[in-house]
Amino acid sequence: MSKKNVLHSGVDNLVPSVDDTFALGLAVEMRFTELCGAYLRIKGVKLKLPPHLKAAALKWREMVLRHRRGDRRNTRSELVATIEIANWTLKTNCFLRNQDYSPITWRD
Repeated sequence: MSKKNVLHSGVDNLVPSVDDTFALGLAVEMRFTELCGAYLRIKGVKLKLPPHLKAAALKWREMVLRHRRGDRRNTRSELVATIEIANWTLKTNCFLRNQDYSPITWRD
């Protein structure tokens, strides 16, 4: 298989991260960590991810850990997973603090 076919065969390739993607991964991590602490303080139990988000959480963490090691690349699926975790974190935080939830508007 030629290199051209590998790049366009539906494989989730690593591409260089733009600064916004790098910052998004770290910001979601910070807000998720804050949410876990707030949930424990307010509800008295640890926050658990819903089962449908576990795969997204693994991809998001993989991207963040890669960025911390200095490898600033990500796949399209990792970016989509990060956006899923960001939306869920915001929604859960709004619910926890009895605030209105307004979804994040994302650009492609």
